[in-house]
Amino acid sequence: MADMIYCNENAHRRFNALIDYLGKNNKFYSKYITNTCAQNDFSLVYSSLPYVDKNFIKSIGSDYFSCEDSETCWEYTSGSSGIPFKCYKLRSERNVLSLYIWDCRRKIDENVTPRNFLELLGKRADKSFDFSDLSHDNVVEILKYINDSCARWLCLSPTMAYYYAVVASELNMQFINIKYLELQGEYIDLERRKFIEKVFGAKTVLQYGMRETWTIAYECPHGHLRLISDLYQVELHDIDEAGFGEVVLSSNVNKYMPFIKYQTGDIAKISVDRSCNCGNKNPYVIEMREGRKANCITGHDNLIADIVFKRIIRKSLKPYNYDAAKIKAFSVLQTANNEFVFFIVPGQTYCKEIEKLIKTNTQKIIGKNVMVTFNYKDKVLINENGKQMLFRCDFEGEKMKKYNKLFNRTSKRYRIYSHLPRTDGAKYPITLEIFPTNKCNSSCSFCAYSNLRNKEEIPNEVFERLVEDISNSEIKSVSFAGGGEPLIYKNLHSAINKLAESGIDVGIITNGLKIDQDMLKAINKCSWIRFSLLSPNPKEFHTLTGTPENNHRIICDNIKKVTSNNNDRLYVSASYMSNAPGDNLERVKSFIKLVASLKLDQIFFKRLVSDFVKTDDAFEFYNENVKDIIEFARQNRIVTNAEKLISKEFSEYKTRAKNEPCEILRLNLIGLINASGDYFPCLYQYVNAGLKYGNIKEDSLNSILERRADVIKEIECNSCEFCRHWSLRTELAKYHKSGEILQCNDPHYNFV
Repeated sequence: MADMIYCNENAHRRFNALIDYLGKNNKFYSKYITNTCAQNDFSLVYSSLPYVDKNFIKSIGSDYFSCEDSETCWEYTSGSSGIPFKCYKLRSERNVLSLYIWDCRRKIDENVTPRNFLELLGKRADKSFDFSDLSHDNVVEILKYINDSCARWLCLSPTMAYYYAVVASELNMQFINIKYLELQGEYIDLERRKFIEKVFGAKTVLQYGMRETWTIAYECPHGHLRLISDLYQVELHDIDEAGFGEVVLSSNVNKYMPFIKYQTGDIAKISVDRSCNCGNKNPYVIEMREGRKANCITGHDNLIADIVFKRIIRKSLKPYNYDAAKIKAFSVLQTANNEFVFFIVPGQTYCKEIEKLIKTNTQKIIGKNVMVTFNYKDKVLINENGKQMLFRCDFEGEKMKKYNKLFNRTSKRYRIYSHLPRTDGAKYPITLEIFPTNKCNSSCSFCAYSNLRNKEEIPNEVFERLVEDISNSEIKSVSFAGGGEPLIYKNLHSAINKLAESGIDVGIITNGLKIDQDMLKAINKCSWIRFSLLSPNPKEFHTLTGTPENNHRIICDNIKKVTSNNNDRLYVSASYMSNAPGDNLERVKSFIKLVASLKLDQIFFKRLVSDFVKTDDAFEFYNENVKDIIEFARQNRIVTNAEKLISKEFSEYKTRAKNEPCEILRLNLIGLINASGDYFPCLYQYVNAGLKYGNIKEDSLNSILERRADVIKEIECNSCEFCRHWSLRTELAKYHKSGEILQCNDPHYNFV
């Protein structure tokens, strides 16, 4: 049942004329349109007709087509809701639909004509490239072709327009002639739309339609997507609280192949607006909800739009004369760089020989190393709105998150607890860093804590009491680092389990050499873990760490154990020594590939330092290559903090201005407990006894923090030589001060 029907009187008249025609010329509809049915009564006739969808029409066969001697033409539907199928129109129907579309265009731009209108959909007979092929070289050729064409209007999909804009922006191309880009076929958000307009220096115009019926709604000069209500009537089914419902369409033009009460699967909201002075007499404004947005295959040098899968299926069905009974519906899931799962709803005449054809055609189009598997189900992939999906990229199954709106990359979303109210009297820090031990099973030449190499560690009974105190506190996050290697510490897994079960976010910085089954289970309860992998090859790892080359393999194996046992919550990253001797682009790319193969989430670029004060400023390499590094990481689905390498974050350590208050101390944002048991309010001053609040061997955590207010009055921290204005810790204070929840891609200071 429809909750609402939108149409006008012209549509009523056209619909009655169509019904009269179908009653005489269409075998299927004639049984619903009888002499007893008052054909001049729109509501009566309309209510007597059945609802149909694509699969239903396929099942009817030739009976669904009207008897007509006039010339017909056909085209394939997009396949966004299943298998593409042929939809037919009379030449006269195409002319009517085309005239209405051009009337909409000329209301926006009276100078647009078929001569200066360029459609970038499908393949062009006079060009070797395919407009849907988004490989970089092909897009460059397309952009040159656009400029050479001197077109005033472009017609294309939002996905293609956006990728074209990305490449054009990189090349700093100018488009003098383009005035409008007509976007059709899928949803587009405002952010992408603005970017396209900026790059092309032109306005965008939206249309909503389907291959079956062509344009259903067109954007007016004032930005309202208006229903062409002379040609269509629209129902909305199952309207939700926000006013959105499924679009059910009836075309008054298509009589050879009717589309009456046609269930599109699209989700939209319709409102009435008669106040717009655009001159459009159609009062119904449509607001679409995302439901047809295209995806792209990722992990390949050439970015290929998901339209290739329609082509693969169509090519595979060609030997069977495109028999729609072979496959009812399909979708594709990308599970790895070269792994694809075809979800297929088999039809009555489906045969296993089609599998071989799909595999062969997939390898021809995407790559010869591609692995194809099949999953036969009653239904295919659907999005959150219930719309069937053609394609989804999900390297890790359901737990994969989209990195951003463009590339479908992984990005676990973390937030800084800056929204928590903080006062000078705040008792507990937001995050507490603990060095459980100074012992280490590595001997890194660059280690900032090499002066602490001794056997000192927090006594077990003291550590257990500390964990209990933290579990009963308002501390939000704990990270275990050092000092030494935290995973060496006995029973650390028990502490992690306790803290995690208490609702505290736990993070670990480790070299990854020592992970047993107990620790593996505990890690799975953490929020994040960072491995000091450092280098892409064992020999260089040996040079950096002073440990056997085989340790590199051990760490990689342990990382695999963690990532294969990963939950949705755990964020896994690896440190890369970004200014080690011989650093170059190939080295960075090799590390990115290694990290991608290990299924990590992020690379944390870390600078090699000889001490806390001085750093190597030779970063011309990253100034020149950081964009390439970020892009290559994106292609491999890896998040990086590479942009930090050329920011103030990695400038020299600065002296804090005199009398400038330290927000870290004042607001009690961070705490540190070292292996000696000393409690410090700042990581950089753990060696300064004057900043020590107390010792957990002597007092409980609560007792130490209760004395904090008195101790801090005696501490002068306005000229700290170790504190940088642009350190992550200062950024944490800055974020907190803003009162906003902000993003930061350093998991060390981000919490679920």
